[in-house]
Amino acid sequence: MHFLRFVQPMRKTGDRIKRGDSGGTGTRLKDVAQALGVSISTVSAVLHKRPNFNQATRERVLRKIEELKYRPNWLARGLATQKTHVLGVVVPNLSRPFFPLVMDGIDKITYPAGYNLLVFNSEDDPAREEEGLATLLSRQVDGVILASARDVRKNPFWKSFGKWTAPFVFIDRFFPSVPFVGADNEHIGFMVTQHLIKQGYRSIAHLAAPDVATGLGRYRGYLRALREAGMRMRRGHVLTLPGRELEGGYEGAKRLLALKHVPDAIFAVNDLVAIGAMMALQERGIRIPEECGLIGVGSVRFGDCLRVPLSTVDLHPTEVGKTSARILLTLINGEPAPPSPVFLTPKLIVRESSRRIRLDGLLAPNRNADAIFVSEQI
Repeated sequence: MHFLRFVQPMRKTGDRIKRGDSGGTGTRLKDVAQALGVSISTVSAVLHKRPNFNQATRERVLRKIEELKYRPNWLARGLATQKTHVLGVVVPNLSRPFFPLVMDGIDKITYPAGYNLLVFNSEDDPAREEEGLATLLSRQVDGVILASARDVRKNPFWKSFGKWTAPFVFIDRFFPSVPFVGADNEHIGFMVTQHLIKQGYRSIAHLAAPDVATGLGRYRGYLRALREAGMRMRRGHVLTLPGRELEGGYEGAKRLLALKHVPDAIFAVNDLVAIGAMMALQERGIRIPEECGLIGVGSVRFGDCLRVPLSTVDLHPTEVGKTSARILLTLINGEPAPPSPVFLTPKLIVRESSRRIRLDGLLAPNRNADAIFVSEQI
């Protein structure tokens, strides 16, 4: 992928930027054109990836550019076009497998269009997220793709949103006032819990992350599925993660296993949490899925290669990146955004960790008729 960590700084007042500046290599656009015996506009058109040239001409120009080590001066170009050709991307945590795949999708669309990416990692910290957005805007990025892990409507920084000049596209969590690409997380929680119910599980716990919008939506879907199935939930079967993802899943599952009424299935808020929970279950010698079913969300790479292949939900991260990038470029070009949010359809992937019903018959469901429903405030 093609990322910039820092945008080229502005020159000091009084420095002159000449047309055809070499960008520090000593070679000008004019030099490339003269060496080829073509016009400056021809070389410029190839650099801008305009389609009105045959492949032979394009390759000839690109070879000469490489031979002469010409590098465009992006500062001069930005002053002429009023664009920096840099896009900002803000993500809550680069260690999560979802976001690198999203950025790969963004890059597949933006790089051929002549844009580089300036990426900011907020580490799930609202104050750091505000700092990152302010930094990107001060660097005059042409647009921003934002994955905020917080409820932005409760954040005073968003009161100034209408004053921002750069177009925005939100991903991963829904915000109604701007273009959005992602999934309906309440639907995901409902779909996952309904799957476990259909597999015969009757005491389903949830390792939750209600402090982020994606986690809150999945929790609500989990509750709705139980209610619509006429099922009850034991006290303590919804547990807010006691730590970061893998560790939180491990510790959270250990706490669930220490309850008087141990759940027969665990819905983890994402795959890393599920893998941590799987470690705790296997450590205790609990058979998956016979004694305890397990499912996550996110379709983490190699989830099918675990000792017990992990059931999950594919959120189509690369397509989230591609779609959000297309919308952002549309906005940058002055065209209107889609009239409604873009919700990509999640795909339930059923593997061994939650497959209790088999072709050779049904395993007896573990019903808990005396379970008490608790509307937990988390």
